Amino acid sequence: MSSEGNIILMPEPFQKLYSGLIKHLESIEQEHQSSVNRLKSCAIIAKKTADNLREYVLAHPFKSEDEEIQFFRSTKPQFYCHLIYFLKIYSIELCRPVGSEQDIEEFLQKELKAIRVFFDNNAGFYKYYRSGSSSLDSTYFLRSKKDDEINPESLYPDADPLFSTRGDHQVAKILANEMLSFYLKNSLERQLNKAVQGPIALNSGNPLKWTAPKAALIEIIYSLQSYGAFNNGAADIKEIASYLQEVFHVELGNYYHSFLEIRLRKKSRTLFLDELTEKLIQRMNEADEN
Repeated sequence: MSSEGNIILMPEPFQKLYSGLIKHLESIEQEHQSSVNRLKSCAIIAKKTADNLREYVLAHPFKSEDEEIQFFRSTKPQFYCHLIYFLKIYSIELCRPVGSEQDIEEFLQKELKAIRVFFDNNAGFYKYYRSGSSSLDSTYFLRSKKDDEINPESLYPDADPLFSTRGDHQVAKILANEMLSFYLKNSLERQLNKAVQGPIALNSGNPLKWTAPKAALIEIIYSLQSYGAFNNGAADIKEIASYLQEVFHVELGNYYHSFLEIRLRKKSRTLFLDELTEKLIQRMNEADEN
């Protein structure tokens, strides 16, 4: 499942804060520390950013109900889904069994089942949100509206009445669970294929490791697929991404969601490709001069 359909450009103050969050998360992924520590660091950054978002909103009241609805339906969930996502993955990796391959597979399947249960239990709201309907937005996304019916998914322990509505946490969990589902399916697929295929033995004596930002490789993957560079255009994103991750010894995570982040860039949406072109032209010009 992809969250692409509901990605909406944010007003300038929120976009700046969100861009800073994504930049921080990408830099953490490049650090040389254990995956569990990276996940913890990502969760801490997401929490700090969420706190900064709250402070800004409370200091700058909304000018209209439409503005408030837009924030709680679209903007706040884009921040909080990262916090929920990284906290959950951090917990999963801490609890991942160290036993047999079957134990690990059953563990991952159990986590995937929990996500399916979430979507089953929230099918009505999910359909409303994903369809782009707005008839109940004032009920779901205004702080003045009270919950007459107790819905476990609209209540959470640290709910702040000044910064929470009936629906914003549910939207954040939808986005987080979509990312989490991809993460778990990818982990399960690697687990199932590990014993059968093993790693791709390309230049195994001195393997090339991708050291540029992961978002840069994602730009390349989508460019190659859009161009139809593999299998006469028949290769899909997953096939290309899976292969290049093995070749370059890099874990890209949820590259579908990362592509959505790339689309949200305020300036150039092809930063790495632009820089590649610039560097190549510069090299050609220097060669011409010599």
